[in-house]
Amino acid sequence: IPATFLNSTLPRDEAAFRLAQMRQGRYKLVYVAPERFRNPRFLEALRATPLAMLAIDEAHCISTWGHDFRPDYLHLRDIACALPASVRLLAVTATATETVRQDIAQHLTLGSGGRRAPEVFITGFARPNLYLRVTQTRSYAEKFERVLRIVERYKTGIIYCATRKSVEVVALKLAQHNIRALTYSGAMDEAERTCTQDAFMQMEHPVVVATNAFGMGVDRPDIRFVIHWEVPGSIEAYYQEVGRAGRDGAFAWCELLFSAADLHIQRFFINEANPPEEVVYELYSAIRNACAQGDKGEASLSPQGWAELAGIKSTTIVRNLFSRFEKRGLLSRERRFGQPYSTITVPEHFDRAGLNALCAELQRKAEGDGERLERLLDYIRHKRCRHAFLLRYFGEVAQQTPCQQCDICAPHREANGLATALRDWARAEGQRLLLPANAILPARLITDLAHKRPTTLEELALIPHLPPHFLEKHGEALIAFIRAYAER
Repeated sequence: IPATFLNSTLPRDEAAFRLAQMRQGRYKLVYVAPERFRNPRFLEALRATPLAMLAIDEAHCISTWGHDFRPDYLHLRDIACALPASVRLLAVTATATETVRQDIAQHLTLGSGGRRAPEVFITGFARPNLYLRVTQTRSYAEKFERVLRIVERYKTGIIYCATRKSVEVVALKLAQHNIRALTYSGAMDEAERTCTQDAFMQMEHPVVVATNAFGMGVDRPDIRFVIHWEVPGSIEAYYQEVGRAGRDGAFAWCELLFSAADLHIQRFFINEANPPEEVVYELYSAIRNACAQGDKGEASLSPQGWAELAGIKSTTIVRNLFSRFEKRGLLSRERRFGQPYSTITVPEHFDRAGLNALCAELQRKAEGDGERLERLLDYIRHKRCRHAFLLRYFGEVAQQTPCQQCDICAPHREANGLATALRDWARAEGQRLLLPANAILPARLITDLAHKRPTTLEELALIPHLPPHFLEKHGEALIAFIRAYAER
């Protein structure tokens, strides 16, 4: 399938070549980030491109009620409205409540402007192979004791932290125990992030410690654990992150290490994402003043420069508000060749009504974000099946019988020791025979073996999905291993 991508890592000549090819219809798929729709050259090329479909991944980012709202996704509304009704729209997300689904449809004007009402497909949220556990902790020492136990038992997985500082602390503690973990956060430059993700996806390293910036494009099948070092901001974020475990269908362990003291981090994030009215006015006034004093009514500063000019401590607030100002037509941004930062212009007249509407929108979103955090706390405190709680939250009918896959329904369950031991055995056999571990024991076969625990060749022969000639090559060694394990 002829496909390409466009992003900021491409040399100017290569980007221009790909745009020309796109105009000529040479590609079937073109991958871009939402920020690309602010680029005039890309928009010009898009208008000249024969287009059949606009597909939006992580579509919950469009919704102001979603757990991971990103202002740049709002540009997609204008793009969708400008496309002919014959161009199909596809919005895909793994975590969207009914409210968010409706918001996505509204933002993309589905069902209006000549477009028919959308068809909604829900394939199911159940992940029965994930064991869900919440552990109340009183100190970092308790947290790290759990982390060590899980990493040593499960080997391959992700440890999610709320902040870059926590990522560094946890990775350092692991290194002190001879566990070399990759680190990943939004503060890293694009090349570093790509290198880290590639190393993890290519199975060069079994453990990564990361903020929630790590996830998009992560589809490694053998992730056996996901740990939350600190509480995430919502059930949607939590379920999306634990959902990266066990994608091969085999058992995986997901544990949230909860301390009430960690809640202040998420409340700080809510305040940063939804600044109060006085901060909105201070920044916008600073922008208008800078443009009034600038050459040709323009201004160009770094996010840090704008923050200092407005007396705001956080560049995150600046970036967030710039996107929202632009969406409401309160300013325009243009990235010119050779300039490190966007050039800003503002309308001649001060749109006080538009600014007030933005402040009201931020207030509503702050309330929604706070409500989502409360629902996550309900999940943490829940005294019945965790899987059932999550299914009901996303609007599915939950099973009535105990799931046996959470700390409420099966409180004394620990890691499936035999499954972990079989993976270690397959890895050792693979190294001896110069084969990958999954060529010795595929993940599905490990699950069956751990469940049925055959102790004779006859019993082993009844296990489904055995690779060809498996009994002759590995049967006796495997049975001896399982018997030895059972006698421990």
